[in-house]
Amino acid sequence: MMQTDVTMQSFGATIVQFLLLAALFWASSLCGIAGTAGDAAMSLTYAAEEGSFLPGFYINGALSHYPAAAGALTLLLIFVNAFLITKTVSRNLVYATRTYLPAIFYLLVACGICFPVYDLSAVVAAWLLVQASIAFISSFVRSDSFGSTFKGAFFIGITPLLDPPNAIYLLMIPAAMAIFRRGGRETFVALIGSLLPALFTAYIWWACGNEFTGLFVDIWREFTAGFPQSIGGRAAGLSGAAAALASTPAGIARLLTTGLLAVTLIMSAVGFFTMSSDMRTRAYKIHIYAIWFLLLAVISLALPSGGSGNFPVLAIPAAILAPVFFVKHRSPVPTILYILLVASAAAASIIPIITYL
Repeated sequence: MMQTDVTMQSFGATIVQFLLLAALFWASSLCGIAGTAGDAAMSLTYAAEEGSFLPGFYINGALSHYPAAAGALTLLLIFVNAFLITKTVSRNLVYATRTYLPAIFYLLVACGICFPVYDLSAVVAAWLLVQASIAFISSFVRSDSFGSTFKGAFFIGITPLLDPPNAIYLLMIPAAMAIFRRGGRETFVALIGSLLPALFTAYIWWACGNEFTGLFVDIWREFTAGFPQSIGGRAAGLSGAAAALASTPAGIARLLTTGLLAVTLIMSAVGFFTMSSDMRTRAYKIHIYAIWFLLLAVISLALPSGGSGNFPVLAIPAAILAPVFFVKHRSPVPTILYILLVASAAAASIIPIITYL
């Protein structure tokens, strides 16, 4: 089923691998369902007590009572995101060869490290960011592209309402305008598009008898704070999370997966810069966009509010960038790295299942 050159996997083989890994990640998450459900319920209770108007609190809190439905909806959106990214990079000839690796890498990053079973709002936000990225890429044309730039910025503007740490991705708008050579008028339209979701929601909040600025205060508080304020019971800091992971065999496997993914992304970035002079302009710009996106995602993960909900978004640029190393190097080394990645992610999910049984 798996060829020596992992970039040449067929669509059928990719689907089988994707579904098997997704099933493992879901089953593993169900083994730890009680603690996660408690965190999601605490999130909803906190939102009710504070009078928060952020939709993400209520989406995640309501799903805490339906673990199977939460997992199914999460996986469905993960699947959609993964293959939307794969379709986009294939259509825009981002790599020298056609490959379905972006779908597998999206799954590995979004679910292989920490399955966001009760952070559906974060996965929806990731879908919006995928759609925004597609819109920005499609805006790279010789003529004006007001519709695409407005749509991309509007989608990004929605994401902080679902998951406040995503407010950092508003910085992607000016970057996308510069990378894809959009003019001043299009940049102004994008700015308006990014503000509309929050302004409209704040107006509804104000019409219900609350402070107009309450929504923006909520977003800022969640953007800068850790648990219990953050949606879905996020981890309070990367160092504490790493220490907790290192104390269990499954955690060590997750740390190994994280390390291998980091190595892959670094080598892919180096590979991109070494061959960028031979790339088509559109492919080059999509890679630059992905690198900028990845930097913002890593910064977001390092914030106090960072946690499981960051991974479905981090997976977007990672899925675009990671295959570069495998496309550039056709030798046993990429194959071994890929096998180690998949094996470590699978082991991190199998160990909790065995322990639970």
